[in-house]
Parts: sequence; C-alpha cells; structure tokens
Amino acid sequence: MTSSPKKPRKKQIAPLSVRFSKDELQLLEELAALSDISIRAYVKKAALNGKVPKSRKRTALSREDKKLLFKVYGALRQSSLVKTFNIIGNALVKGQAVINVVEKAALLNACADIKTIRLAIEKALNISL
Repeated sequence: MTSSPKKPRKKQIAPLSVRFSKDELQLLEELAALSDISIRAYVKKAALNGKVPKSRKRTALSREDKKLLFKVYGALRQSSLVKTFNIIGNALVKGQAVINVVEKAALLNACADIKTIRLAIEKALNISL
C-alpha cells in the first residue's frame, strides 16, 4: 500500500493579548469607527505599518437613498406648503390679514426650515434650480 502524500501544515497563528484601560479602549473604538474598520484591524495596521486608514466618506448615494430623496423632494414640491405660505404672505403684505409678532416669527422660522430642507435635498441629489 502506498501512503497518501502529507498535506502541508498551516502555520499556527500566534495569539497576542493586549490590555487597555477603559479610556484607551473607548479611544480605540472611536478611532476604528472613524476609519470604518474593526478595532482589531485598526490596532494591527497601526502596530505593523504605523498607518491607519483615514475616515471613509461616502462618495455617492445608494440607489435606494436616491429614490427616497427624490420621493421626498417631489412631495415637498407638490405639497401645498409653498402655495399656502405665499397666500399668507400676500395677504399680510396687502393688509388683508393681521398676525402678532410671535405668529410672524413662527411663520418665518417655518419658511426657513422648508428652505433648508429643500436645499439639503437638492445638494444631496445634485440638483440646482
């Protein structure tokens, strides 16, 4: 009988245990999260080559995110909010409606909020109007 050839043995990985204080561990968790890698990978990269990846930035929206943003953007543009605010504004300018200072401030804040939302969505979708 012939014996089958021996399979090459895999090298044993040498385990390494390192203890960190709570503060050190928290710092490592934050740094690893910023680099979008695990703590183990972060420590290994830092120890072996002194370089750790910088924080990853999303370069593009996913298809699902774009769909949702277009849906929100369309709903915002089709909503009666803009039309309603225009009617209220025109009535105030013509003196056909009177509001107190608190109501006026609330309306101005609401308008600013809507504009901020619209601009953020346009920026995310790379839309310029």
